[in-house]
Amino acid sequence: MDSAIRSSPTRSKFAKTFSKSTHSKKSTKSRVGICIPIAPQKLQCCESKKFGEEAMAELRDRAAMEAFIAKLFEAVSSVKAAYAAQQMAQLPYDDVAVQSADQAVVDELRAMSELKRQFLKNQFDSSPPHLVAMLAEIQEQQSLMKTYEITKRKMQREIDLKSSRISSLRESLKEINLNNRLLEKTISTTGNFSVLETVSFHSLSITDFVVVLTR
Repeated sequence: MDSAIRSSPTRSKFAKTFSKSTHSKKSTKSRVGICIPIAPQKLQCCESKKFGEEAMAELRDRAAMEAFIAKLFEAVSSVKAAYAAQQMAQLPYDDVAVQSADQAVVDELRAMSELKRQFLKNQFDSSPPHLVAMLAEIQEQQSLMKTYEITKRKMQREIDLKSSRISSLRESLKEINLNNRLLEKTISTTGNFSVLETVSFHSLSITDFVVVLTR
């Protein structure tokens, strides 16, 4: 009984020592790293995947830039159309049309300024680039058609003005020809100009002209 009681502290010390050694081995094993070799095929696959992602990102950036350029061309065409409408409204002058055209020019210039800000801050449209480019091209064509229509109307107006001027000149020419024929008839019925024989050319006066015209 006494030996059993005496041996209990020894067992407890042994148990503690064993527990410490076991825990130390477990902790040592847990700290050991495991190196797993990677096959070259897997490395190539990872590299190709990374390259593919970079290529896709580059394509997205390029598509966004192309869409931005399309919007820029559309903005320039819109400014040209608005300016053409402004010029058209001034001849003849139309106050309401001029104010509307001025506001349109200001709006289009603000749109171009916004595009400049987006470009400098690298903030492009978040919409799909192909849709942005397609809509920009449609609006550009509409602005070009508007510009051509305004130019056509302006040229037609100039043609009408020139036609009116030509008609007026023709009427003036007819009147001049009629006066010339009347003058020729008057000269032919008057006969000779014997009255001029008594006129001294170095001392002509208004009275001499009156005498000739009354004959």
